[in-house]
Amino acid sequence: MTISGNETAFLAAIVGSSDDAIISKTLQGVVLTWNTAAERLFGYTAEEMIGQSIVRLIPAERLHEEERILSTIRRGERLEHYQTIRIRKDGSRIDVSLTVSPIVSTDGSIIGASKIARDVTRHQQSARANAYLAAIVTSSDDAIIAKTLDGTISSWNAAAERLFGYTADEIIGESILRLVPSDRRHEEEDILATIRRGKRWEHYETVRRRKDGSLVRVAITVSPVLDASGTIIGASKIARDITKQDETAAQQRAMAVTNAKFRTFFEQGSYFAGVMELDGTLLEANRLSLEACGFTRKDVVGKKFWDCGWWNRSPALMEMVREGIRLAAAGTLFRRESRYFLADGSERMVDLLIAPVKDDQGQVIFLVPTGTDITDRKLYEDKLRTLAGQLELLVQERTRELVASQDRLRALGRELDLAEQRERNRLATELHDHLQQLLVLTKIKMSQLKRLTPGMPACLDIIESSDQVLSDALKYTRGLVAELSPPVLREHGLALAVKWLADHMRKYDFQVTVEVPEHEPIIPEDQAGLLFQSVRELLFNSYKHARTGHASVHMTWQDDMLKIEVQDKGEGFEPATLFTDNALDESSTKFGLFSIRERMLALGGSFDLDSERGKGTIARLRLPLRYTPLPTSTPPFAPPDTPVNASQPDQDKRIRVLLVDDHVMVREGLRAMLQSYPELHLVGEAGNGDEALTLVQQFRPRVVVMDINMPKCNGIEATARIKAQFPHIHVIGLSVNVDAVNQEAMKRAGARVLLTKEAAAGELYQAINDIVTTGLTGDEIPAVSR
Repeated sequence: MTISGNETAFLAAIVGSSDDAIISKTLQGVVLTWNTAAERLFGYTAEEMIGQSIVRLIPAERLHEEERILSTIRRGERLEHYQTIRIRKDGSRIDVSLTVSPIVSTDGSIIGASKIARDVTRHQQSARANAYLAAIVTSSDDAIIAKTLDGTISSWNAAAERLFGYTADEIIGESILRLVPSDRRHEEEDILATIRRGKRWEHYETVRRRKDGSLVRVAITVSPVLDASGTIIGASKIARDITKQDETAAQQRAMAVTNAKFRTFFEQGSYFAGVMELDGTLLEANRLSLEACGFTRKDVVGKKFWDCGWWNRSPALMEMVREGIRLAAAGTLFRRESRYFLADGSERMVDLLIAPVKDDQGQVIFLVPTGTDITDRKLYEDKLRTLAGQLELLVQERTRELVASQDRLRALGRELDLAEQRERNRLATELHDHLQQLLVLTKIKMSQLKRLTPGMPACLDIIESSDQVLSDALKYTRGLVAELSPPVLREHGLALAVKWLADHMRKYDFQVTVEVPEHEPIIPEDQAGLLFQSVRELLFNSYKHARTGHASVHMTWQDDMLKIEVQDKGEGFEPATLFTDNALDESSTKFGLFSIRERMLALGGSFDLDSERGKGTIARLRLPLRYTPLPTSTPPFAPPDTPVNASQPDQDKRIRVLLVDDHVMVREGLRAMLQSYPELHLVGEAGNGDEALTLVQQFRPRVVVMDINMPKCNGIEATARIKAQFPHIHVIGLSVNVDAVNQEAMKRAGARVLLTKEAAAGELYQAINDIVTTGLTGDEIPAVSR
């Protein structure tokens, strides 16, 4: 076919005036022609492009497309409406639609290609935005429903299907009343009337019916849908399940931005929001982000997000936003509290979020920047931090004052405990050293009186009854002394005192097993008293509350630490509530345990409890002490080679007796009684253990009558030292208190027998006579009281 000159000119005019870029090129990709539209589209003039490679317009990652296009042309085939991206002269990218055809010579050979390129950038952006908005509606967790003004359902998303149970096929075309309970039909009429007036119905909480008949509480927002002319043609409804409102209250409502009918939701948000390309180009911004900051859509839409007025006054902020876009485009949510600028240049604070939006294949297709102004919150936080710092200083100051007060109270508590212990000891000593000795002396006198009135029955009855009264008084005072301050604690130490306590608990039908160390350290008297008081209180607590009838006390000494463990297998309790403030008001037992804890802390020790209901209780007392062993008794004298008056025992057949007691009146009474027996010879009297040792060495008595509780050297130690030097001398112990501990102590020391002082008037002479006349050694006669 031959084309005339006029036709050629006409065709050239068409190419020149076309709105589409029309380019011809060789099969090697060299540009041959370049029309005016190509110049407008790509920015290059014809002089700049003709003779240049078409590759100049192609991004590096798309160079393979040109090879594929030229291969198609060489085969004589057309490439129609191929969507791709090309580069302008200024480096910006544009979306284009290409149609490429082969150029054929007169002989039918293919000599080049003609390319028509159309700018479809806006179309593509619009398509992406619509796809994004549709994706939001489809993927929304809220039910989004469109209906006509007569209530007929026209659209139904997946969330609506999940919420109400109907599929889109089942419900589209049906009346919205299908979801409304009969007693709430008036609500739908009110809603549609409001929509017809062009008004919204926001956040209305109501009840709707599911397909299975169950009711669900929902919050609905209904907005009018307008056509292009602004006429109301229907309503859009968002319904959210608020059955678990406490869990979902903090979740933001999904904002539908699919098209004009959901535009309201995008614009009415209480936070800044927008939509942008993966390269950061801002496609849309909501009204709040513009009006609140003083910008217009022209100021920001179409620009790179970091170049917008919110950030472009600070290179650091621009870089921060650019980095956030890069991370979000890679699929990572970006969030940062940051400064931002208003149009007038003032600064505020924003909680910025850049979130990726993905398609069904998981590819990121858009980015959604949102922000909440937190300027006021930050101001409040700064004030709160300042107040918190001031409060912390006040708390520290008050804490120091409270700790100091607690230390003073604890010290005072210790002084009160020690004062109580001293007063107990004083009263016990007064009772023992005076009242009990007077009662013993009176009983001795009564015994002597009975011997002087053998033929006076009436007088003997009075004496017997009076003697019984005296015995009862002694028993009472002995028990009172034990309750105030057990003599065994002062005389034998804590370990034997705990054993005595276990024996004492038997009168309450309460069995106590005791394990104590073989070698007990010396414990200061005040500390031993407080420890003994604590163990006694713990045992009485077990007796009252454990309801088991048995407990154990285990005392150990290890690494300069004295440990006492009191355990029962009783009912137990909850230790967590023991030392709370209100627990102190519940029972005296809890207050007592609280006092034990404070007492141990004041001593520099500790007190803790392990207890569980039904499994019993373990109370542990710990006190750091430096170990000092109890002194070993050694004889303070050696027997002389020639005893004083050594020949006198051979000439005098009477039994030589030495009387040892620190109470003069008791000694006088015993002396008068012993001297009334002609076969006894009282060779001397001593007021303490040291004097007794001296007189034993001097007079070599056959029998020593030895009181236990005496100053300087007590009767137990004196007995041990006498028996060590003079094993042939017999020792008879005397005491107001003849409990098992004293009996065992005197037996170990070598005494033959331990008598109560009140029984001495009637039994002492017989005991002396039996011991001397039997000829048995001390080991053959058990040390028991008579």
